[in-house]
Amino acid sequence: CSDWCAGVWKGRVCLRGWWREALVPFQPQGYCREIEEEDGDILALLYSRPLPMSFGVYKGHPLYALERHLKKFEALYPEERKVIGHCRGEPIYARECVHTLHTKETWLKEGRMVKKDEGAYKVVKARRKKGQSAHETQQSSAHLFGEWQTKPYVPPPV
Repeated sequence: CSDWCAGVWKGRVCLRGWWREALVPFQPQGYCREIEEEDGDILALLYSRPLPMSFGVYKGHPLYALERHLKKFEALYPEERKVIGHCRGEPIYARECVHTLHTKETWLKEGRMVKKDEGAYKVVKARRKKGQSAHETQQSSAHLFGEWQTKPYVPPPV
């Protein structure tokens, strides 16, 4: 099938993270050259294809991203990111430049803490908390930080 790596990749189960995790016990132990070669061939095939010409294909694409399709808690980093190409005048970035952002509290739950004197990379409208009125939610904002702005959490000495 010549269109295996075409636009139908969204429906494939094999690209989802939970599927990879479920197959870990069944994978061969140690180094497997054949699997790495096959993965490299598929990646080379994907990179050899021309850039898609419609905006809809870029939404959730495994290799490319448009700034307009970023979710609320996603951002492009680093600031000096390389533009791969253009689609109708809009810059196309590598998917590896898209990072998930979290609040200070969420990073603490992940075992990381925001570095001292770091400013928020992105500020968004906060989610409504239980018992909070709609008016209070409109006035509050969530300060989001990327992983590059954090360090591993070190608990205070007892």
